[in-house]
Amino acid sequence: MYETDFQSVVGSEETILWQGRPEKKCFIVESIFNPLLPFALFWAAIDLTIIGTLFFSKVHFENVTSETAIILIFFLVHMMPVWIYLIGIFRSIRSHRNVEYIVTDRAIYISGGANQYYYEKKTYQELEGVTLNQGYFDKRLGVADVEFKKVKDKEGKLLQSNLTGFAICDVSDYDRVYHLVKEFYEKAKA
Repeated sequence: MYETDFQSVVGSEETILWQGRPEKKCFIVESIFNPLLPFALFWAAIDLTIIGTLFFSKVHFENVTSETAIILIFFLVHMMPVWIYLIGIFRSIRSHRNVEYIVTDRAIYISGGANQYYYEKKTYQELEGVTLNQGYFDKRLGVADVEFKKVKDKEGKLLQSNLTGFAICDVSDYDRVYHLVKEFYEKAKA
């Protein structure tokens, strides 16, 4: 992927108060230990046991037929949930290099993308809540997420009740970031 100068998207009238990236270790660990992990492991264990029994038994290993090849192809396709899970991990690893956060005195900017680069901007007036979330792995690795719960458009109409994907995730100086965002959010609401 290509390198970007993320600061160039910030308006000239804005002051950058904080800029950072997610901690890579936590970013990757959370992508591995997601809710699909038990399902993918269970699915892989069943399919690999059947494949192992069919193809590595002495009888079938010496007599590989077209029927055996068809069964193998079936099970490789049947393992699609496992492949989807693994693709998700590799996509997270690839997208990490594009994730960057900027907090200014007027807005929050978040960049990202695995296959293509994008950025989002939300002004403090658009937000309807700022929370700090520290999950199990976050606690163990000394990071947390600053999350934004609701967004309104410029006329005050509610767009989303939960901003999935628009959060400052896995940052080590989360306390500082949270208080900065909360301070400017409260000023915007006053």
